[in-house]
Amino acid sequence: MTKRTNFSIAILCLFFMLLLSELGAQQTISQQKSIQHERLVIDLYSRGFVGLSDALASKSLVESNLSRLYEKSTIDKFKLIQIVSGLQRDEEYAVQLAMQLYFNADESAKQVLSFSLFQYHFKRADYFKAIEQSNITDPTYFSNEVNELIQFQKGVAYFSLKQFSNAKPFFQSIIQLQNSQYLNPARYYLGFITFSNQSYSEAYSHFNLLINDDYYKTVVPFYVSYILY
Repeated sequence: MTKRTNFSIAILCLFFMLLLSELGAQQTISQQKSIQHERLVIDLYSRGFVGLSDALASKSLVESNLSRLYEKSTIDKFKLIQIVSGLQRDEEYAVQLAMQLYFNADESAKQVLSFSLFQYHFKRADYFKAIEQSNITDPTYFSNEVNELIQFQKGVAYFSLKQFSNAKPFFQSIIQLQNSQYLNPARYYLGFITFSNQSYSEAYSHFNLLINDDYYKTVVPFYVSYILY
């Protein structure tokens, strides 16, 4: 083998080494950008900017090299954000996607999906389905504020279905909190339920606390007058 041949082989090897090094650097830069993008999407979602987070996640999900840019767990997070945003916008397609993702999701993602489906069905006044979803939510995964919302809306769902005995415990759990934002609505529902059951003394105890409430003061006097006179 001639010196010229050896030199050519050496140059060729050097070329491939440089090429591989450049590709490796490009891949590292792409991975860093992907990590930064993932953190941005998750941060926006966690701070309540679901729509903006969804827009960025959806853009990522249509990337041709999606599987090379992101881990499967990250792709599932993007899909979860996309579905939650769709359910918040009251889009029916998101329900089917939610059910598909649910069966392969980890427990925390399942809880997010169950809560989001509960909210979706509740807004559509589909109370049977709303209750079904709320029954598989685990309070340990949610904040006190969200758990209060779930308790109150489950009470409203049962109330709307005229299942007063089922609704009552949820409203009672709200008034025990004293500082809940749903306190007065819960009192009104309890007043109505107990009034309907002819438990007038208990009904009065709830209605009387609403006499000066700006929202209920126009309807509560009717019940109070009926009970007292």
